[in-house]
Amino acid sequence: MHVRRDPRLAVNVIDPTNQWRLGNVRGRLVDVTTEGANDHIDALGKRYRGWDEHPNQDPNNPRVTVKILPEKIREVGLDS
Repeated sequence: MHVRRDPRLAVNVIDPTNQWRLGNVRGRLVDVTTEGANDHIDALGKRYRGWDEHPNQDPNNPRVTVKILPEKIREVGLDS
């Protein structure tokens, strides 16, 4: 996993209906774990897609949860 070698991370989130609503977080890796990762993706799939279980589970490629210590947060258009 490349983040173990270089712990700098950036996450970008863009509203698919409005490209001018976006958020960006830059920071450093705090933790990487597989514990609870499948439950987390299943909960997100249930909330946003109505899935009971995420359809792309692959036992040869386990899911991970990555925790980031934010160093810089930027947002555009999220106040409305």
